[in-house]
Amino acid sequence: MTGYNHVATGAIIALSIKEPAIALPLAFASHFVLDALPHYGADFHQRKKYPAFLRIVGTDLVLTPLAIVLVSLLAHSWLVFGAMLLAICPDIVWFGKYYYDWRKNLPFQLPQDVFSRFHKRIQWAERSDALGMGIELATALLATAAIIALV
Repeated sequence: MTGYNHVATGAIIALSIKEPAIALPLAFASHFVLDALPHYGADFHQRKKYPAFLRIVGTDLVLTPLAIVLVSLLAHSWLVFGAMLLAICPDIVWFGKYYYDWRKNLPFQLPQDVFSRFHKRIQWAERSDALGMGIELATALLATAAIIALV
């Protein structure tokens, strides 16, 4: 899933469940639930060949931090801020490695730790087609509507 969909889900959880001991672990777990759903993505070794993927990532890199700041401020809540960060944090590890490999013009190789292997394995339904993008967009629209209703 895109970063925006992860952070939006984290916000929805925190806005719905006010108890940090419940909301924060659920926000973290939501990352893996979303990644197990069919969503847009390209094989790691093919990503440089997909101009659409690079445009989507670029847009997401602007939209995700903007959403974190904006929704946290509108909600006046550190809990929302924390839940949004926890919901995206599993991808932050990959982003750093991906960016490093890209800058060095190396083929991206996933970290081989247990956590990264699990994270990759659950993304069995990643798709680089219109269906994958449609699921991402529908998720983003529904999550945005839910956040607006909850704030």
